[in-house]
Amino acid sequence: MGFMSRSLGLSVLLALAACTQDESRWARPPMPTPPPEGLRVLERLDRNTGNVVRRWSIRYASNGQAFLDGPELLYWPDGALRAERNWVDGEATGLWKSFYANGILEMRVSHVDYPASMVFFHPDGTVSAQGLASKGVKNGDWAHFHSDGSLSHQGAYVRGMKQGTWTYYHPGGGLAKRGNYLDAHATGDWRRWENEPATWADAWWPEDFKADAPASKSISSPK
Repeated sequence: MGFMSRSLGLSVLLALAACTQDESRWARPPMPTPPPEGLRVLERLDRNTGNVVRRWSIRYASNGQAFLDGPELLYWPDGALRAERNWVDGEATGLWKSFYANGILEMRVSHVDYPASMVFFHPDGTVSAQGLASKGVKNGDWAHFHSDGSLSHQGAYVRGMKQGTWTYYHPGGGLAKRGNYLDAHATGDWRRWENEPATWADAWWPEDFKADAPASKSISSPK
């Protein structure tokens, strides 16, 4: 009986000694890090070149929530400007622009509380598409252009999706096809034409865009 008691006591002492050596088991958990507050400017670098490819600002509220706030700049890997954006409390605002790698403007649009003009450009700087947008989302009548300046296709977008009747043209202006879209999906019967001059009435151009549309981009059908 005495031997068993001594053995049990020795086992307890050894166990206590092992626990004493493993101090991490008894360490207090780290205190939680308080949420950051205020404005912080962040950067992301290109792995190969080391150049900044994105610089943006985040504002932290007192409850720890984070919002994009202020200018956001994107760059091509060689350091050329790729896009300019603006944010206020997580909401897109102001004039947004994007650029091709050669520095030519690719797109511009104003994020405002009403439908505004949105324009896309070909790499040579000529207009490739123009129409209405709501907060940067295509929403209204649009006209797209071939690289030679002639009308490519036109119709309406609703919340970024093609809706209703769209008409397509061959390069130079001849009718190509016409049909309907439902939530960006072609539906129903479509009519197609060989590459011949258009004979139907002039296309409609929103009044707000006429001032921006260069003469070489007239969407009137050839006579």
